[in-house]
Amino acid sequence: MNKIIKNIYICVVTFISLKICTMRNIAVLFVIFQSLTCLSQSSSSEIINRTSHFIFNSNGMVQIDTVLMQINDRNADTEIIIPYSKGDKISVDIVRLEDQDGNIIRKLKKNEIKDRSFISAVSLYEDDFVKYFDLKHDKFPYRIFYVSWIHYAKSLNIVDIDHARSKTPVHSSTLIVEVPIKDSIRYKYENVESPKTAVQNRFRKYIWKYGYIPPSSADIYRLDKDLKAPSIHIVPLHFKYGEAGSFESWKSFGNWIFRLNKNKDKLPAEECQRIDNLLRNTHSQKQKVEILYRYLQDYTRYINVSIKLGGLQTYPASYVCNNKYGDCKALTNYLQSMLKYAGIPSYYTLIEAGTKISELDVNFPSQAFNHVILTVPLEEDTVFLECTDKNIPFGYIGTFIQGRKALLVDENDSRLIPIPALQPDDVLCSRTIEVKTDIQQIHLSEVQKGHKYEFFNYAAKELGKDRVDNIIRSQIFSGKAELIDYELNSNNRQSPEISLTARFKAENIYKEYGKNIILSPFPMDFKDFETPDQRTTGVQINYPEFYQDTIIYEIPDKEIIKIPEKVFVETDFGKYEISFDLKNHTLVCYKTFLLYPGKYPIERYDEFFRFIQTMKNNELKNIHIEIL
Repeated sequence: MNKIIKNIYICVVTFISLKICTMRNIAVLFVIFQSLTCLSQSSSSEIINRTSHFIFNSNGMVQIDTVLMQINDRNADTEIIIPYSKGDKISVDIVRLEDQDGNIIRKLKKNEIKDRSFISAVSLYEDDFVKYFDLKHDKFPYRIFYVSWIHYAKSLNIVDIDHARSKTPVHSSTLIVEVPIKDSIRYKYENVESPKTAVQNRFRKYIWKYGYIPPSSADIYRLDKDLKAPSIHIVPLHFKYGEAGSFESWKSFGNWIFRLNKNKDKLPAEECQRIDNLLRNTHSQKQKVEILYRYLQDYTRYINVSIKLGGLQTYPASYVCNNKYGDCKALTNYLQSMLKYAGIPSYYTLIEAGTKISELDVNFPSQAFNHVILTVPLEEDTVFLECTDKNIPFGYIGTFIQGRKALLVDENDSRLIPIPALQPDDVLCSRTIEVKTDIQQIHLSEVQKGHKYEFFNYAAKELGKDRVDNIIRSQIFSGKAELIDYELNSNNRQSPEISLTARFKAENIYKEYGKNIILSPFPMDFKDFETPDQRTTGVQINYPEFYQDTIIYEIPDKEIIKIPEKVFVETDFGKYEISFDLKNHTLVCYKTFLLYPGKYPIERYDEFFRFIQTMKNNELKNIHIEIL
């Protein structure tokens, strides 16, 4: 699964687990300054000086990079990775190791610069590669200097830089872009000064200079705009990439995608016969769509195949029929082709997938997507179908596509559409915990939805039992109780929830002091946020988080006469409630926590933190009751 997106620092494993396929890959020509260094740099390394020079014309584009970076300690990842695609011409002309004063320690030989597939372990076949080399030294700090040169035969985006997720300090960076005067470009930039421009030899030259020191720690749920990170995005107004296209509008770009993938919907005769058999005696359009979606899930598998036009042009439907696999583009096109044969219209839809919602600039058409889904308008509803996951229910809108804009591709009327946002009931995670003090056991029954459903559903279907056992032991009542047994049950793709029942052995569930009993709490598992004095950004909550607990403490032979007071807190950020009830010799604790989605500026972080801490403090409190 090749995952080249606009920030190379995003962890590849995260995207593999989300099953997001390549859209913005090397073949689509993006340029990321961070990709010129390591995949996982930290403050253990820093860019002293970097110049990236792009010369764009009708024959493609040349990129020349001159980089001087400093390695400060042995914790730095010193492997340098330069991505490219099949058909690109690439060379690394100068590589040397220097001391801090610029004295050359050694030069790298040509045979020490190697090639490999970008992520060969998870792709059947791919045309995306990296040049890589490593320069280690035992005296710190030291510096690495190199010059690389790439000629791209085709180009779509010219430059796509965003330092919002970068961890590497950049002291001085220069971006030079040269474009023929006759060619129009569009660009936007943030947290960078306006470019200097000049005209020379029928080219218009743009020069940006900037530096950036990222924060020392990454705030949880951070609001990226508060980082003031430099970003520069440049696209040609018109381009020739397989088909002539334009970034004049989202409509023109989507229409180009349609033309690029036109006539790839032909199905073999035997496949058409299978569809006829599957849909025989079915009259409801929605039922027909679901039957074909289940057929896709059951008889194909997801795998990245990135060839030629790679991230944007799909493989034909017949390819998936014959091979029973495909990437997100191919699987989506295959389902669309089956629906077309059945007389049901549907639309190939581009989306920027990920659990964190990236704001799509509606005023800047560009190749801003990394994934494809299928939109199916029906009389009673519009269904959005994720075609790469074999285990999710029909029409499930997961955390990785919800609540954002997407580009619906239509022949003559491509347009941005909103993908529905998850509502609180869609993500409700509920637990019933029975605490049996007489036999020192805890019986748990819980139903997970939302991101926890996605996690446990993946674990139940894709991971071995030993790994699932470790997850249950480490994530539930860790350090409080010993797991006896458990059962994890999905709903066989009928509904987006998964249930867990488990038994635990627990000692010291409660302590008795005269007429007082102290019961251990079972806190909701929620993240720890930075204190206001440590926080550097606002908060972005991408979807609601909703938890409900019912905890039943059975205390035989004790008559309870006093229970804790109710707590209720409601704010702009969410609400929290805990209350208690008596039923014979049983204390029942009811808890609810709802966190609203939203973006909250740093000026409101103090309020947000107080709300979260109120919840966490009450969750961690021991429960005090009085008995006769």
